[in-house]
Amino acid sequence: MSSDDAVRTRVARAIAGENLFFGLRVNRDIAGRLRFWSVYSVALGHRPLHEDEEALLDDAHGAQLVADPRIWPLKLARIVSSYGGVLPGFCAGMLLCEESRLGPMAMLHAARMYTALGPALPPSGDELTDEALEAALRGCGYDPRRLPGFGVPFRAEDERLVSLHRCWRERGRSELPFARLYFALVRMQAARFGRRPNIVGGMAAAFLDMGFSPDQVALVGLGLGVAYFVANAAEGAAQRHPALLHLPATAYAGPAPRRSRRAGG
Repeated sequence: MSSDDAVRTRVARAIAGENLFFGLRVNRDIAGRLRFWSVYSVALGHRPLHEDEEALLDDAHGAQLVADPRIWPLKLARIVSSYGGVLPGFCAGMLLCEESRLGPMAMLHAARMYTALGPALPPSGDELTDEALEAALRGCGYDPRRLPGFGVPFRAEDERLVSLHRCWRERGRSELPFARLYFALVRMQAARFGRRPNIVGGMAAAFLDMGFSPDQVALVGLGLGVAYFVANAAEGAAQRHPALLHLPATAYAGPAPRRSRRAGG
């Protein structure tokens, strides 16, 4: 194999007496120095985070912790793990998030909207009026009545945002550029369309202000979701509930199974 065919990586390398991780030395630069979210940030190709950024990620992790197994990605994790394996259940639930508009990866769509809006808005010193926001949204191809990160089903507001907004302001990060844009959109959506934000829109803006790209924002969201997938997969594997292992035939109400021509001879 020539040197041109070699697979090159920035991720890591094990050397005598030390391990490298994205150019950092594990013993010298990481162990005992960087907290979890900083290491996770570096793993995404970003930088170590500042203390207030790590703290806000901890806040977001707690605020968004909705682990109800009736939510369908979590339900899948529980059903698969009911056959006895925590890891298959966990992976099945996480895989269901791929390209989904529900759950952690939904932040990708909101983050892309915010970054697209930036160049279309007035200079940062100007007021973000409802008219300017709506014009910018339409210019970027968004329907102002249907924005990613907005809309709260079955209740008046997303209770998770109550905690996140409070933490955001207490940590002095609610006036940063993407946060400012987010709160302007919140005002416009409420006034014009009666729509409230959900936690996806809030977290996407907060994470963009940490310097993450939209793709990285989505993967931060995936990291935030580990706890509730693990919780359902672990309990599902422990219970092995018969109701999840043996679905009664009467539960199916669709068309009868079809027999292929090949099977019919």
